[in-house]
Amino acid sequence: MTNPYTNDPAENAQPADNSYGTAYPAAGYPGTGYGTEPFGEPQKNTVAVWALVLGIASLVLGVTAVIAVILGIIGLILGIKGLKKAKTIVGPFQRKGMAIGGLVLSILGLLAGLAFTAFYAFGLWIASDAVEACGQPPAAEQGSPEMQAYQSCVEQHAQNRFG
Repeated sequence: MTNPYTNDPAENAQPADNSYGTAYPAAGYPGTGYGTEPFGEPQKNTVAVWALVLGIASLVLGVTAVIAVILGIIGLILGIKGLKKAKTIVGPFQRKGMAIGGLVLSILGLLAGLAFTAFYAFGLWIASDAVEACGQPPAAEQGSPEMQAYQSCVEQHAQNRFG
């Protein structure tokens, strides 16, 4: 028996009269009805977001050498984990592009950090070699004869060392 005081379409459904048999109108249930929607809150690939953030940070901080290398390694690991997690998630929250972007930027930041680390190490090696050959720089003003003699020694040492 139908209740005239409710607006529930499932309760007040009347059979349709057609030549193929009796059919009831849709009851208005939410969802697609195909079982593709996950229950509860959809999974999100937050690891991919962190990989992208760390990849950008390692690339921007590439001139700081050590920090860029550390962030690049962490971003590289999170990018790989983000790609693996993207394979397990169905739907718009896979964020596979973010994981790939984080992976690429982390690799570039890591390479930039390693290049600057090598550059800094080479510069320190040259400076220590010059200090060893010419001694400590004098505590004098820039234009003084002691400072000019020290600068001449360093230039002569660099010329002999690197041609």
